[in-house]
Parts: sequence; C-alpha cells; structure tokens
Amino acid sequence: MKLKLKISKYERGEGILVFVALLPILILVLLLALQIGVIGYSKIAAQYVANTAAETAATKPSQGIIPTAYLVADELGSRVLYQFSYRGMIDVSGSTEPGQLITVTIEYNFPKFSVISTMFRIPQDMTVKSESTAVVQEAP
Repeated sequence: MKLKLKISKYERGEGILVFVALLPILILVLLLALQIGVIGYSKIAAQYVANTAAETAATKPSQGIIPTAYLVADELGSRVLYQFSYRGMIDVSGSTEPGQLITVTIEYNFPKFSVISTMFRIPQDMTVKSESTAVVQEAP
C-alpha cells in the first residue's frame, strides 16, 4: 500500500515564505561573522606589524633604532591593514642603548559594518591594540 501525500493549494509557497522570513536574520548572522573575522584579522595583523617593527629596529637599524621602527611599521602596516596611514597609530618607546628594551605599540581602528556596529553598539572609535618588545642588539 502506497501513501500518497496530498498538498493543498494553500501550502505550496510555504517554503519560500519561511526562507524570505529568515533571510534578514541569515544576513545579519553573516555580517556579524564577517565583522568578527575583520576584528580577528586586524588584531593578528597589528601584532605582526608590531613584532616585525620591534625586531627589525632592534637588530638591523638602518636609520637609527626609533626611525627604523616607525618606517618598518608604517610600510608593513600599509601593506597588510586597510587604510593604515589613516586608521593606525604607531608609538615607539624605550632606550636605544644595546641591551635595553624597545617597545612598538600599534593601535588600529578596524573597519566596521554600520548595521552591526549599530545593533551591537560597537563604538566607531573602537581599536585593536598590539604591542611588542625587543632587546636592542649591539651594532657590529
């Protein structure tokens, strides 16, 4: 005995209606996931820039330790972070004497989706901050 499922004329578009009703929620979840990805990438990239700038300035200063740190951080940050020259801030502190510590701090105001920042109250000036310290090497 075979069962035959009969669909009434009122149930035909039910699947499409459910999809259309859930589509805005699906889009918001997708945008939220993308925003979290942007924040994560920005944090990792800012840490990479800070590490590279501190290590390069401490081991191979081409124009002095502090100018090298600024130069490396600005060039590398511009390559890996969106609009780094406008959204980023570089701070270099510490001593330039061999054996002392030099610290490079990067703050980056990551891009935000307006819908997500409004719904989840993400401030427009919210930044990711990374810091790296290296020991200044003695020049040969």
